Amino acid sequence: MDAVVAPLIAFVLVIGAAFTALQGVVDTGARQAQALAESRAHMLHQADGDVAPLSAGSSTLLGVTDVDVTVTNRGRLVYASFEDWDVVVRYEDTLGQQVVRNVPYSPSLAPGAWTDQQILLDPGAGTTELIDPGLLNPHEELVIRIRLLRTLGLGTTNEVTVTTPEGGGGTIFFDG
Repeated sequence: MDAVVAPLIAFVLVIGAAFTALQGVVDTGARQAQALAESRAHMLHQADGDVAPLSAGSSTLLGVTDVDVTVTNRGRLVYASFEDWDVVVRYEDTLGQQVVRNVPYSPSLAPGAWTDQQILLDPGAGTTELIDPGLLNPHEELVIRIRLLRTLGLGTTNEVTVTTPEGGGGTIFFDG
């Protein structure tokens, strides 16, 4: 009987070790599959974001310069908040100094900040959005207004770069 018990215990130990090792391989494979699925979902989300600047212009009144940039949503994402967007403006002021600034978002227009001025449903007709107010839906246009800290120099060429967390965006030039 002792001759049978020892090999049986050894067999059970070998089988147990094999199943433990197999479980480790299966768990590793499952984690890798999950990471790959999350990466793919993130890449698809980024591919759906396609915001691009269309036009930009500036106006100065009483020494305060505002820059309006119109961007279009050519992607499939709906943008509900703009706080995470990056807006960088590079311009020459009236003293001839180059200013480069990452302008923060503000719900209301303030010096050195930008805000969402309006969202246009039909830009050609100047129709503002009626459905989903405050959301930038596909094929709508957003007018961003930037209030510069310094007055824009006359006859200068300047630029604004707009990017979203999903990677959409671009750069557009405007005259001072």
